[in-house]
Amino acid sequence: MPTSQTTFPFDNTSEPVSRGALGYIRGRNRQAAYDLFVRAFKQSGLKQSEVASRLGKGADNISRLFRRPRNMEIDTLGELIFAITGGTLQLSIAYPKGAKKSVETETATSDSGTNVSLCAPKLGPTGEYGSLLTLNFESESKSA
Repeated sequence: MPTSQTTFPFDNTSEPVSRGALGYIRGRNRQAAYDLFVRAFKQSGLKQSEVASRLGKGADNISRLFRRPRNMEIDTLGELIFAITGGTLQLSIAYPKGAKKSVETETATSDSGTNVSLCAPKLGPTGEYGSLLTLNFESESKSA
């Protein structure tokens, strides 16, 4: 199975996505999630039984997750990553080659001096906003 598609699966945002494209995306996401936690696990030097103990789950439940890529809940993946590395998941959106997109950025400063940047993609000719892409918070220290 190729690791990336060469074109965006549809040009008009109102067209249905083909079952084949959705199947490809599901498989790709499952593999990416699996690769992420297995790589973290191997780098950690932990045993599966130690991960199970940290999560308060049976070793058989953890062993099942390591067997093959599966449709894992985001909570389960996040718990695994945290138990293995102490880190948290960071999600982002990647666009396939040929995707028609533009990104709008808005920045505001709160009364406390915190800068908030919000980026959201515009998809297709209708200019409707898609999913949240990035949210950054920067605190400026105020000198007295």
